[in-house]
Amino acid sequence: MSNTKIPLIPNEKIFFQEESTRRKPLNYADARHRQHSSGASSSSDSRRPPFLTPQKFSWLLRHSAAVAEHMDPDAFVEFEVLQQISGASKDRMLELIAQDQKGRYEIRGEEVRAVNGHSVHFCDNYEVLSGERRPEFLYHATNDKALPLIMAGALKRMGRHYIHMYDGPPQKTSVRYRILRIRPLPGHTLYRTKNGYILCREDIPAEFIEVWN
Repeated sequence: MSNTKIPLIPNEKIFFQEESTRRKPLNYADARHRQHSSGASSSSDSRRPPFLTPQKFSWLLRHSAAVAEHMDPDAFVEFEVLQQISGASKDRMLELIAQDQKGRYEIRGEEVRAVNGHSVHFCDNYEVLSGERRPEFLYHATNDKALPLIMAGALKRMGRHYIHMYDGPPQKTSVRYRILRIRPLPGHTLYRTKNGYILCREDIPAEFIEVWN
């Protein structure tokens, strides 16, 4: 691979450099405004390697259009590509993967992927659940703001490719979240990721959902 740095698209570059992506929607306009109002960085700051946070690493592998251009059909991307895009070292990425407690990442040789949660397009390769492998109930964590919208209509994918659920009540969930118990619809296709999430593309109507906690 060439040593030429692979650029993020302009809006992604501003967002990646300026924003924490943890539990926030992408808001490129706000990031651009903050960069403009803060003035130019010093020359020493511009030479300093960017610090790759867990949130930014996850965002790169799940939501970056620039990274998606280099993904294979299973969403794997070379560490070298991520180094060129982010400016962070492979050692830092391996450190973040080792610290992850939820099995979010998978390494294959010199490549890595996020195992689920993508908003960028690639060819999914998940296990399809059928027959006795389909759970009787599924569980989904949501917040108090989203809860009335779900119960008045349906649980939807929103900006992701799938609705993310569990095949049992989640054991470690923030007190801020409400747990929904869901009866899977017979006509809905369910998928299982390698780290245990159950995925569904179709909207789930409220009549198949109850508040479990």
